[in-house]
This record gives sequence, structure tokens and C-alpha cells, in this order.
Amino acid sequence: MPSKPSRAVRERVERVVSAYLGKHVRGDGKLLVAASGGRDSTALLAACVAVSARGRLETVAMRVDHGIRPLEELAIEAAMLETTCRALGVRLLERRLARGEVADLAARMSCGIEAAARSLRRAALAETARLENASLILLGHTRDDQAETVLMRLFSGSGSGGLRGMRSRNGPWGRPLLSLPKDALTAYLMERGIPWTDDSTNDTLDYSRNRVRHILVPSLDAVFPGWRKALSRTAAKASIEDSALDALADGIEWSRTDTARSGAARSCTASLLTGTPLAVAARALARAADLTAETDARAESIRVPWGSLYAAAKGASSGRAFAVRGGGLRFASDARRVTVSTDRPDAAPDRQPCLVVRIEGPGSIVVGKREVLRIYWTDGGTDGLPEGSFSFPLTVRTRRQGDPRHPPGVFLPDPDGFPLLVAEDADGVACLVGTPAGRLDFPRNGRPAEGRRLVIAKGTDAHIWH
Repeated sequence: MPSKPSRAVRERVERVVSAYLGKHVRGDGKLLVAASGGRDSTALLAACVAVSARGRLETVAMRVDHGIRPLEELAIEAAMLETTCRALGVRLLERRLARGEVADLAARMSCGIEAAARSLRRAALAETARLENASLILLGHTRDDQAETVLMRLFSGSGSGGLRGMRSRNGPWGRPLLSLPKDALTAYLMERGIPWTDDSTNDTLDYSRNRVRHILVPSLDAVFPGWRKALSRTAAKASIEDSALDALADGIEWSRTDTARSGAARSCTASLLTGTPLAVAARALARAADLTAETDARAESIRVPWGSLYAAAKGASSGRAFAVRGGGLRFASDARRVTVSTDRPDAAPDRQPCLVVRIEGPGSIVVGKREVLRIYWTDGGTDGLPEGSFSFPLTVRTRRQGDPRHPPGVFLPDPDGFPLLVAEDADGVACLVGTPAGRLDFPRNGRPAEGRRLVIAKGTDAHIWH
């Protein structure tokens, strides 16, 4: 017989989900639950079925296979989820992405594998929701996920929009479990006898979120036991400020101006932004960036480097003509209209090599068993990025149209044909890469004579890039 605490947890989880659906869904409706087979999404699915059985809601599950994990593990996960859905009486939809599709998007958008996978997953979920006429797409993020997200955004320099954390409702996206810890979901599934699978990649330190979860969070628990509540207060304050910015930015109307040449685009009369505070201009441009990305079917939202967004906001607020690129988008004004559009390089995709590598810190970048990059600190010298002139993570990627061409310094082309790359942080392009030794050149803030420098050198197997 289940213990009282377990039964109480079951009632608590279903009460939270019931209250959420009662607030956001009226009458008949259909829920699309993003289900991976893992603990959080399985608990969300089971709770939605239990709650919807009391009313007239229909619950549909959808699994997206990103094609980036071991096939054996994916097969077990898919089979277990199918069994669970059958037991719950839920229809299961599946979408399999082509192998390499995530990596290709990461290269085109100069983002990490996690971000690219999330973008494609959400595009698939959004498309299915439209076809199924689902009123909500539900995601299984928990209170622990929220704390990790705010921490990551805090240390990456986010403003109020990031520090407010994930929204419980953002358009068609819903997160009913943000007030519940993962332990509660574990107890809920155990009480109901529902199995789940564990993603092996969650146990590695290959991804930023995993390092936060396994290294930073335990340290914070030991030193600042009440940090979660304090961070929640920070998120609440940021939410108030963010809502005020949203209200001001909503006064800027963006027209859809897609063209065959520029692709997806939004534009507004330049005078609407002239003289506005930079915070409002930046928020309005970020809103236009989201609208443009949605038209391009890439994500719920995109991340534009702050340096690019700030430069565009300054230009828009001044009322002068400008052109800025960042995050796969182009922000421009001819002093009459401000336009945000998809950035399309002039070179044909099949003639322009694509490469993207995310660097979290010193070490080696290995592809398979081949070392393609070596990253290390050096004291003094003239090679490398001066410490303090950039921030991690760095994205080393293929150059594209709009990147700096003649920064300070003397460029030494690579005689061996090593691809000409740039290193980019949250503020934009930090330097060009491509000296004969594969080292960094052209730092954004000049070349101080003293201090430690970060060097990115060719690995022993860098020839695989040719």
C-alpha cells in the first residue's frame, strides 16, 4: 500500500497541473506534451492524462528523435515511451530528424548542439501543434531546471529578460511544473508505478547545464543553503522590470516584409525608435528578431549577441542609418525604416565551408579520436587573446558576410589552407583566427603588452578541416 507521503505527492503534482490547465485552457481542448521518455516529461504526461480524464481535454504525446544519441539507447527509450503511452491510453506521435541535421543547423547559426537541437525540436512541436489544433504545447521543466537556467543566464550576462527565467506560459508553450522539484516527480512516478528512462548525456560534463548541475549547484548548496529562494526573488524582480519593458516595446509595430532576396524580415518606421531609451529600443529589436526567426521556422526565440543588439539599438535610437549583423540576422536602417531580416551571405552555401566549435575553456577539441584544436593560456607574448578582453564560452566559426575585415594588427594568411575563422563571444566577434600557427590574431580590444593570453592552436589532426 502506498505510503501517505507518496499519496500526498501524487495529489500535489496533479493539483499543480490541474490548476495550471484550469487557468490556461478553457472548455474542450487538446494538449500536446513534449515527451522524451525521461522522468520529467513522463510525469507531466501522466499527470495531464489524470487531470484531463476528469474533464473534456485530450492529451497527445510527441517524441522528437534528434539523431545525436546512441541508437541502442534511443531504441530502448522509444520502446518504453510507447509502452507507457499505451498504458495511459495516449496517442504517441514521433518525428525523427535526419542524422547530421542538428550539426548542420549549429554550423549555420553559429550556436551549440544543444541550442540547435532545441530549435529543431520546437519547430517540429510547433508544426505538429498546428496540424493537431492543439491549444498548448507542454514542456516538463521543473523548479530545479529554472534555478539552473537563471544561474546560467546570470553568469552569461543576461538582463531582466533572462533573469526572470523561463516563463510558465509563452505563447503556445506551457510549463506547468516550474513550481515542483524533480524529487517530487520521482516520487510521483514511483507511487504510480510508471517507468522512465535516463538520458546518458545528462551524466556527462560535456554540456554547460550538466556542469552547472553536477559542479556548481552542490557547491552553492554547501555555501549558500538558501540560494534558490534568493534567486527566485531576483527572478521575480526581473520579471516586473521585464514586463514594463515589454509594455513599452509593444508600442512599436513591426510589419512583415519578407522578400525572396532577404528571406524572412520585419520592419517599422524609423521614427518610432528614434529617441527611445536604449533598453526599449533593444527590447523592440529583440521582439522583431523573434518574429523573424518564427517566420523562418527555427525556434521559439533566438539569441542575438548582446554586442550586436546594443549596436543596433544605438543606431535605431539615434535615427541614423546603420547595419549590424548577429545571431544569423541583419539589423539595418536607411533612416526611414528599420529592418530585421535573415542574414544571407552572398556566397552559395555549397561553396562556403561551414564550421562551428564551442569552447568552454582550456583543453582540446576532439572529433572522434582526432584532436582538431588545442586551447591553452600563455604568459606574455604577442599571440592570443588578452585575458579580460573576452568571455567564455567562445564560438569559433567560419567567417560570414559582415564580420570584421581589417581589425587592428597585421594579418598573416595560412599557407597550408587552414580555414579563415572568427572567435565570437556574447559581445560579438572577439578576433580573427588564421595565423600560420593557427593562433588567434586581431583581438577586439587591441594588443596589451602584458598579461596572460588565450591561444587556440591547430590540433595534431587539424588537416581533417581541409
